[in-house]
Amino acid sequence: ADYPEGSPVRRQMLAFNRTYTRLLRQLHHACNGHPQTLREEAVATMYELKVQAQALLNLPDGHGRNAGPSFEYAAS
Repeated sequence: ADYPEGSPVRRQMLAFNRTYTRLLRQLHHACNGHPQTLREEAVATMYELKVQAQALLNLPDGHGRNAGPSFEYAAS
């Protein structure tokens, strides 16, 4: 994410990336012996990710366009 620290776009993009990373972990868990994780956690996270992506797509990026998700893995 090449946006200034603390900017609204950067904050929302980081939040999106944290949710995206959580979804990847949930899908990994579901596909490796815990299928209930898909139903119990991952589906709700997918909806959360959708809302966050839509919010980003409505934010101006400061260059005459709108921002969008970067789909970066957020290491913890």
